[in-house]
Amino acid sequence: RRYRINWDQLRITSLGPGRRVSGTVNYPVSFVYIKSTEGTTIFNRYYPADRREAMRRGMAVGSYHFFSTRSSGVAQATYFLRRSV
Repeated sequence: RRYRINWDQLRITSLGPGRRVSGTVNYPVSFVYIKSTEGTTIFNRYYPADRREAMRRGMAVGSYHFFSTRSSGVAQATYFLRRSV
């Protein structure tokens, strides 16, 4: 299942080694990257609303594409640029 961003519970994540944190951590979030596309057929249906909400909250927004080996890079770049703002 896929879910929209819960802006009241937004957390900073990392793909690096896990860290244990005790207590409350409250980092100011000033920017966010949101997945837009994957390959040439997958579009994150929550992307437009999540992007609008992040901008409404004053965040700088970046979009990213998840590359697939099933189609050419040119085709994927074209798909990403057409679907992403």
